Amino acid sequence: MTTSETISVKKLSLQLEQAIKENTQQRSKYPDEPLRFEESEVALDQAIQDFRSIASFPELFEQIQIWSSIIGLLGHENTDIVVDVIHLLNDFCEEDETENLQWIDHWVQCGLLSGLISAMERLDLSQWDEASGFYSGLSILENILELNPRLSTQLAKDTQLFSLLTRYLNPSISNISLYCSEVLAVVLQENDEIREYFGQLGLVANILKAIDPYRKHKVNESEVVEMVENLFDCLCSLLFVSSNKDRWIQLEGIELCLDCIRYQQQFRHAALRCLDFAITRGPFVGKRFIQLGGLGILFAMFCEKSKKCSMVLTSQDTEHIVSILYFLFQYSDEKYRLMKKFIENDYEKLKRLILLHKKYEDKINMASDSKKDIEQDELFLLRWEAGLYTLELVDTILAQLVEFADKSEPNLIQVVWNLLREHQIEIQTIEDILKEFAENLEPTDDKSSSRRILYLAQDFVQKMTLLEGFSNDLKQQLE
Repeated sequence: MTTSETISVKKLSLQLEQAIKENTQQRSKYPDEPLRFEESEVALDQAIQDFRSIASFPELFEQIQIWSSIIGLLGHENTDIVVDVIHLLNDFCEEDETENLQWIDHWVQCGLLSGLISAMERLDLSQWDEASGFYSGLSILENILELNPRLSTQLAKDTQLFSLLTRYLNPSISNISLYCSEVLAVVLQENDEIREYFGQLGLVANILKAIDPYRKHKVNESEVVEMVENLFDCLCSLLFVSSNKDRWIQLEGIELCLDCIRYQQQFRHAALRCLDFAITRGPFVGKRFIQLGGLGILFAMFCEKSKKCSMVLTSQDTEHIVSILYFLFQYSDEKYRLMKKFIENDYEKLKRLILLHKKYEDKINMASDSKKDIEQDELFLLRWEAGLYTLELVDTILAQLVEFADKSEPNLIQVVWNLLREHQIEIQTIEDILKEFAENLEPTDDKSSSRRILYLAQDFVQKMTLLEGFSNDLKQQLE
């Protein structure tokens, strides 16, 4: 049985170094006569296979001194050798990850990133052996990024990684396409510099093109379903950058998402989340969304009504819809049109909004009551996880409806007050939620946003209190 005591790293290293040297000399001496260097190639292949045995013994890794030579083989003319080296490197990546960071950095210094990507570009995925090597290459990339996420920027900008990954988003090679989408999603979530660079390369179109075949048709292969969901994750990351929102609009990304919501129940959740990311602080996205009839689709989901498919929403779906509505109110010049939507069909959408307030208020109260004598920061986290942010958005939308209704639809104010009484919702509760929302806005937010919410809170309380006063006066008169 092979053990760490029976393996000589020095011997295997010398054997591999000698095989590399011999093969290099033979290829240089007889470049046009493959039969003359075939024997040295077989010996090199065997030396690589022998060296792989060290990978099972992490305690021996620090003795290895020939990584530069090994990584140099990624540029070998024979793709069989290249595949062997990729498998070798992957074997070492998969062992004892906690100890690997130091020598992973050494690999990078030896040119691993560019060498590996260049090697993977040469592989023919129609050949099983080379496709297997490509898969191992993706595994290496995944392990490197997990061990040292800071390498994401270097990998993205100094190699052809993005071109390579987007080239193979093809369901005909489903396992590799899935893996490519996973690695791509990991890299894009790292920072805005990477996202901006990806957009500049013109590759947003590649992601949309890969999703497009499934916008109206059901997918039966689980690998393809997961790949498309990963690609939506990629879009969500890319949409953190405003310039990518512009590219996404021009490439008809909104239309793609709306079609997925209308016709493709499998990806409805992912498409809705993507729209939420796009419309957040994206005034031009919101405008185009409304022009394309997005309000009708959004409100059909909001009220869980659709002719196309069952519209049973998850909590996350509801939260995305509320977020979209909030930012449409913030940035759209179609506020009156939005308000009219809450009035039509006997105020059904307004009633739904009130029910959401009640639902999330109850959830937050339950979370707060579940633990006693805890620090304020911990309490805030509990309330946040229970849906505080969504409640803040719901109440901000409600306050904006009351503000806009003052002159154009005064009856709406009375309906809001009636619904609050019906569901035993205190005016003070909504005021407190809005004030807390204003106080907790991120420092990066415009200070005018905080002032705006405080104004909405004051305006809402004044109008509701006025109606409450009229109601009490009337009650006294009747008595």
